[in-house]
Amino acid sequence: MFQDISVFVIAVVFVAINGLTMLAWAAAQGYKMKPTAFAFLVGAVGNLLTGSITPISGQSSILTVSHFMKNVNERIAALLIAVIVMVPLGLTGAVTAIADFAGPAVVSGMMAGVGLIVAGISIDMFKQAKRTGAISFIGALATHVICLQFPPGSHLFTHRLVYVIAVSVTLATIDFVFFQTDPETGKRGRRVDIFKMAKASGYEGDMEQNENPKFWTKEYWADFKIMKPKFGFYAIYFALAFISLNIGTNIAFGNITAGMGGTTQNMNHLTVINSLADIPSVLFGGAPVGAIISATAAAPWPSTATPTNGATPSNAASTRSKNGEGWPPATTKHPTATSPDSTYADPSSGYAACQPSHDPNYEQALVVPLPGSIGVACFLLDRQS
Repeated sequence: MFQDISVFVIAVVFVAINGLTMLAWAAAQGYKMKPTAFAFLVGAVGNLLTGSITPISGQSSILTVSHFMKNVNERIAALLIAVIVMVPLGLTGAVTAIADFAGPAVVSGMMAGVGLIVAGISIDMFKQAKRTGAISFIGALATHVICLQFPPGSHLFTHRLVYVIAVSVTLATIDFVFFQTDPETGKRGRRVDIFKMAKASGYEGDMEQNENPKFWTKEYWADFKIMKPKFGFYAIYFALAFISLNIGTNIAFGNITAGMGGTTQNMNHLTVINSLADIPSVLFGGAPVGAIISATAAAPWPSTATPTNGATPSNAASTRSKNGEGWPPATTKHPTATSPDSTYADPSSGYAACQPSHDPNYEQALVVPLPGSIGVACFLLDRQS
């Protein structure tokens, strides 16, 4: 029990720390952080009520697209249009229909594509911060190799992704904050002026916010002003991009995260939670959030849902109830329990043909916060083990 609790705490803490990097990137794009907190609150409540295993957090792919929109008001309009479209898609079960139409081969291809895209982004980030990337790379690779030396089913082998993220994030963060030399001051310990970065990057609009953390004071809430969206061709153009991106990432990230936890993800639930979470954030200038691939799924107690036997991961893309309802209370089937060294897919499901015959934890090595090459290395190591 103590080991389970320790892994659970480690997963939550270090996934949260890793998520701060996405929030920092969002802030550097001119998003306000205080309103963004409401998105996390809505996402947490939604997951709690539905038993959804996929967390809602700052997401790299959404921020990668949004950083091309330099006008804050146009960006708000695009995100609101996306919300208006996505909520009905989730409520009517259209996201499930899209996943069913695409089929397991396409969905598996989407999941593989996610790994390649994130790996590419990691390589770009490594080029910008070689020392931080190298430390993260070495720490993660060493941890991964060490954990693989333990027998399948053991604590360290089963939860290796949690430890890979914990070690890589800790080492890279400590080095950056305490040991690297700040190029501006020449002193040890680097700091970043995020608001200054946003202005220097050409973002336009109301991006200022006070740093008062006392939410019980008037000063704290002075930042909460409804932002005026600027609708136009550019906003509609990017709204279509956000809609397509949200559908794809919800299906891909939801399936990957659910596979790590040995359960299934109701895509309609995830879509509605994701979209509703954006509303209170975006209206006040906060950042959008989205489904993420999270190591918390590899930890004990990954969701509030109670697993039952009899389903396969192919059900993760098929979440409509038997009576045709588009908004079922929850996904009702979950994979049959398997050993940690086996696939979660039922061989008769068709989905299994697209899966490796190994613990799906390895797939998530592609998204640890370090250069993309570490993800490929971990992937190859697991394929050989």
